[in-house]
Amino acid sequence: MSLADNLRLADPQASDGMLWEMLDSLALGTWARDLPHGLDTPMGEYGAAVSGGQARRIALARVMLARRPILILDEPLAGLDEATRSTVVQCLVTYQSEGLLIIASHVPVKAADARGGQEGGRRESVEKVQQLILDKDGMALSLVP
Repeated sequence: MSLADNLRLADPQASDGMLWEMLDSLALGTWARDLPHGLDTPMGEYGAAVSGGQARRIALARVMLARRPILILDEPLAGLDEATRSTVVQCLVTYQSEGLLIIASHVPVKAADARGGQEGGRRESVEKVQQLILDKDGMALSLVP
């Protein structure tokens, strides 16, 4: 299965341009362009080697190509360096601006990242970042200002 085939599992009609745009937005464009056959490079056991961070971002690209109104992501930032985390968060926030985005992560998401660098609109109305706290059983939820 090629990189393009892998991404098109979410949207079989996605053009190459859409795939490149998604890869560029998740800081994978340069890596993909350097592959022997670009989008047509086979992935997997006998294809191109993919790091954990690259695999995570390829999976995020698939999720975003599926165009869901609600995204609940568990640890999408694990294993990514700070600069890449910021890029990924900005991409997710921009992509999901008309929907609901929930990120469960042990890695802190900075307020600037959560706003996606946008000015105006509803993202700028966010004045505080609140933490979600679970009790020891993982049941009771409370917001901490």
